[in-house]
Amino acid sequence: MYKQRVPVPISMWKPWSEQGAKAYPFQNPIVKYKQSRVGVFICYEQLLTYTYLHTMFYEPEYIIGISNLWWVEDKSIGEIQSRSLELWGKLFKKSTIYSKNI
Repeated sequence: MYKQRVPVPISMWKPWSEQGAKAYPFQNPIVKYKQSRVGVFICYEQLLTYTYLHTMFYEPEYIIGISNLWWVEDKSIGEIQSRSLELWGKLFKKSTIYSKNI
């Protein structure tokens, strides 16, 4: 099972509280799929420089972005996330896959 490393602060991750999502910012960001190493970015993580640099340290062959956007009124959020994933993929010469739930 893969755990989201950096949930959205305040609304999801509440470090001062026992409630809410837990953050795992230093967890290994790579999952194995068949013979490939895949870097995973869930929602908010696609917007953070740290998560990309941390993931690239582990040398993934592919990077995947997953977004849950059914609740969003501003459709530009999904575009920003997918574009960010695409640009980081180009920078590090990685194939990218982006999936969104709308």
